[in-house]
Amino acid sequence: MIHVISYDISDNRRRTKVAELLIREGYERSQFSVFIGRRHPQWKSKLWPKLQTIVQPGVEDGDRLFVLRLPAESLKKRETVGTFTADVDWLLGQRHTLLITGAKNAD
Repeated sequence: MIHVISYDISDNRRRTKVAELLIREGYERSQFSVFIGRRHPQWKSKLWPKLQTIVQPGVEDGDRLFVLRLPAESLKKRETVGTFTADVDWLLGQRHTLLITGAKNAD
């Protein structure tokens, strides 16, 4: 199962907390406020409650977070304009190591 998570959060601090949490839990940023990843094994018990504490739908502008659950095979049928940066082989379970590119050498 794949999750596509998007959000509209006006507060920089809360928006950053959501992004950092999703990255820490293995989701890849696809666009500024869109993440994609394999369903987290503790989605209901751990990740979802954390997201609910950060996102505040009752504030003036009304934070919003949207989760779309898709079968992994649906990624094979995607259509894109521009670059799709997510590692599809990893998301489909065809590769068991996530490759991270663009890292700078500390030397």
